[in-house]
Amino acid sequence: MNGSTQPDMDGPSDGGSATTRQRTKDEMCCCCICFHPRCLQPLASLTLFIINVCLLLCFSAAALAVFEGLVTTIETRYQLSAAEIGLSASMFTAGTAVSTVIVTHFGGRPTSRRPIWIGLGGLCLALGAALHALPQFVLSPYQPPSSVFLGSSSDTNSSEFISGLCNSDAGIGTGDDSSCEAEDREILRDNNVAYIIIVIGQIVLGVGYGPLVPLTLAYVDDNATRGTTGLASGILESMFGLGAIIGFQIASAVVGLWVDFYRVDAATVSGLTPHDHGWVGAWWLGMLIEAVIFFVLALPMFGFPMRIPGARKDKDAKRVEEIDLGGNDGDEIVKTSALKDLKEWPRSVWRLLKNLVFLLACLSFVTEGALVYSLAAFFPKYMQVQFGLDVFSANLIAGFAFVPPWAIGALIGGIIVKKLGPHIQGSAAMGLVSGVLACSFTVVLIFIGCDNPPIAGVTVGYHGYDLDPNLSLESACNTDCLCPVDTAYAPQCGSDGVTYFSPCHAGCTQIPGNKTYTGCSCLMPDDPATTPSDVMVTPTPSALTFGLCPYTCTNVVAFIVLMVLWAITLSSATSPRIIIIVSSVHPSDKSLALGISRVLMLLIGSLPFPFLYGACIDSACLVWQTLCGERGSCSIYDIVQFRRTIYALTAALIAVQCLAFAAIWLIARMRAKQNTQGKNANGEMAGTEAAGKDGAKMSPPNGSQNEGYANEEGTFM
Repeated sequence: MNGSTQPDMDGPSDGGSATTRQRTKDEMCCCCICFHPRCLQPLASLTLFIINVCLLLCFSAAALAVFEGLVTTIETRYQLSAAEIGLSASMFTAGTAVSTVIVTHFGGRPTSRRPIWIGLGGLCLALGAALHALPQFVLSPYQPPSSVFLGSSSDTNSSEFISGLCNSDAGIGTGDDSSCEAEDREILRDNNVAYIIIVIGQIVLGVGYGPLVPLTLAYVDDNATRGTTGLASGILESMFGLGAIIGFQIASAVVGLWVDFYRVDAATVSGLTPHDHGWVGAWWLGMLIEAVIFFVLALPMFGFPMRIPGARKDKDAKRVEEIDLGGNDGDEIVKTSALKDLKEWPRSVWRLLKNLVFLLACLSFVTEGALVYSLAAFFPKYMQVQFGLDVFSANLIAGFAFVPPWAIGALIGGIIVKKLGPHIQGSAAMGLVSGVLACSFTVVLIFIGCDNPPIAGVTVGYHGYDLDPNLSLESACNTDCLCPVDTAYAPQCGSDGVTYFSPCHAGCTQIPGNKTYTGCSCLMPDDPATTPSDVMVTPTPSALTFGLCPYTCTNVVAFIVLMVLWAITLSSATSPRIIIIVSSVHPSDKSLALGISRVLMLLIGSLPFPFLYGACIDSACLVWQTLCGERGSCSIYDIVQFRRTIYALTAALIAVQCLAFAAIWLIARMRAKQNTQGKNANGEMAGTEAAGKDGAKMSPPNGSQNEGYANEEGTFM
């Protein structure tokens, strides 16, 4: 196309073939294939490239936050346990690890067009987000269990509504497998299919996310002046915090819509409102919005050239000329370099494996990955279960009480490290102090929360009697009601201040109005239940009404303050950890060391621990929802055990991190003493020569000569 490219991209007029000139156009002009219109060439800008990638990263974090913020909704919709949710979150890490290794290898080659690989990653993100929403459109609409149907005052005689009441003459079965209806079996099958699709969606999301950061930094380094790569890295990292905040707010917005709002009326189907316990919001809408955004942001990446015209480093200009005009010489150079790197790679890995300080630093990386990915996955759920908050409030707190403090702590840690200097011993000491403080806050958090609210047959006995040690929802007052064992949790608040599992379990036989029940044989006389000192119960007057008995936990503010301090102190160890790694390995192994530490963090920390945290949460479940005899989501938790289990595991992980930093500090201190003693024994002159020799070997940071560092073999001195 005549005049379709910039003049300086055409190559020399008297040298080079037409093929060479066309290859130069494809590599350095905006757009793709043979289409290079002049009007689009100003868009071949490194600034626009970074902005586009930043948006991709921002909404990648937002997609994760949307999923995490709606965990309880997804559990209720598809009857999933916390362990299953944790496993799906782990699959995102698995996809990230695989794509990071494979895509960065092929996309990281000097002759590779990195923006195209990043664009493919964006399309994978779009596909993964769309897969999350797919079950909503290919499976049957959500059918709320009959026990949570409210209807309206005009339809209180419907069979669905009456089925939630005590009816001793109905002959209701016990809910075993033999009584499982075909409709219930279909729902169970749909739930299993939906979970498989969601897991696949998480894997695809991880595959798309994996290459974004490494390939972006490589592309920036190829095309920017010295120092720009570090700035770009900081900008990219900041997108995660911003994206998480956006994602939690998206989750809060979409949950206000009924899950099937576009095809049914929530008021007609269930009579529920967003503030009711059985409400299931349109969680899929957030992922669908993310899919559209990812698709739009991915398309421009295919138009960016291999190299930005006029923005690449001077030292790369000669390299471009050699490859473009030198026939196969450039390819031979690349092949020779790659072969040399391949032969050197096992030796580099072996050097790192012999480096005890590096391995200890990796251990601290693993614990950080386990904590961040696991707690982030269940933090909004914890707020809802522990303090009785709705989804909107929980996501609002999660967005501002966890993410910004983490970013602030990382910034504080970087400033302190810069002031103190890049010393291994000093960095280890700072990491140890931050870990001890974070562990202390974690121990305090074990005791900051609420006790279990009074729920008849679960946390308190019926009629004020002692709780049955076998934890049975049945009592003399509701035995004749023959309540099905698979009755969904539909909490009802009695005038006695006690919450009942369902109208049937409260022995209610009449419905005088919407959300009101009478004739309840299990309600205590007008004698309010006693509750713990930190729970203030407001008895509901007259009749049994739908919903949990209102209670306010006075420890919410204290919890938020402690979580902010916890996030700041724990994240302040991020910079010291990186300083330890780069200062303890051979200079040629720094990039490999950082890469290995990240892979270990993903595979050992981020991959298994979300599932482990989910299993710990499930261990605190008191009552499970069942369908056709199979266990679904948890209906009622022991919130005291929930809190203690989660933070005990968290404290244990932080303690391991503290031990790793303490060991690094001791090793660095011992090596520093040995170096000092060696200098004193050999005399001032010998010491000076030895210092000069070691400095030539390693070029350690200023002020670090006396504390030890990696020698040429990679072992810590």
